[in-house]
Amino acid sequence: MTVPFTALLVYEAADPYAVRMEFPAPGGKAPTTWIFARSLLDEGIRVASGEGDVEFLPCGPDYTGMELHNTAGRAMILLKTRGLRRFMAETYQMVPAGHEHHLFDLDVQLTRILGEPH
Repeated sequence: MTVPFTALLVYEAADPYAVRMEFPAPGGKAPTTWIFARSLLDEGIRVASGEGDVEFLPCGPDYTGMELHNTAGRAMILLKTRGLRRFMAETYQMVPAGHEHHLFDLDVQLTRILGEPH
């Protein structure tokens, strides 16, 4: 079955190693969000990459497959490679490869994950 959809790729310099893909939910509900490594997406445009919840697979010159796995099942999504390359170029303009550690604040990231310290 093929179903067209809209998704939003998000990159923020404050979380320089990660890319988010947000899928809008109906009725104004919060989007479903998948977070994965920027390097995984960059590699996945060129060669099969990833294991576990998120995997990428080049599908010819025009498309890149993204497979998402969770306890409910899995989905295979075809993304236009040209758009992914453009997105990646923009992320590297924001934070060049190899410079992520200059912007990564472990304390901030742990607080995001675990909540405010008590």
